[in-house]
Amino acid sequence: MTLRKLVEKLEVEHEPGLTNTEMFLNNEDLLPVVPEKRTWRSWNFVGFWIADSFNINTWMIVSSMITNGLTWWQAWICVWLGYGVVGPFLVLNARPGAVFHITFPAVARTSFGLFGSLWVVFNRAAMACIWYGVQSWIGGSCVLVMLRAIWPSIQRIPNGLPESSGTNTRDFMCFFLFWLISLPALWPEMHKM
Repeated sequence: MTLRKLVEKLEVEHEPGLTNTEMFLNNEDLLPVVPEKRTWRSWNFVGFWIADSFNINTWMIVSSMITNGLTWWQAWICVWLGYGVVGPFLVLNARPGAVFHITFPAVARTSFGLFGSLWVVFNRAAMACIWYGVQSWIGGSCVLVMLRAIWPSIQRIPNGLPESSGTNTRDFMCFFLFWLISLPALWPEMHKM
């Protein structure tokens, strides 16, 4: 496969004959979401917020606070205060999308300009990748617990990774298994979830 064919496979679908500048100004990802793709209802948003707020990461935050001397209810209040401070900003940030069905890259252009929005979109994409990695590492720890319950011998997998890697073969295998299992969940388009 030539480099040109690879680039064409990676490109966002567009009308033929457009220049790069014209494609940068207008493509499907920058247009408001069409009515056929507006399938999320109130319960979808509620479910998303519950899944985002009540997960292993939140429990880890609370447990680290307890380890550092807070009682369970003090740690729980801290988490709720944190959500209370951050929540309104998240809702305000999401309002243009929820009300006017405008995508984040288009909203970013209103505040940061055409080229300044590139940094904002790149920053958001990089943080999503980092956060997915963190979630996958935590998920890998859960996979390790499950595999250890089924096959206790997993504890004796020889380590083939250098000490400087900060991990070992067993933990990295569990991370990879979790990543592999969760990968299909990334495939469907947002409006089909």
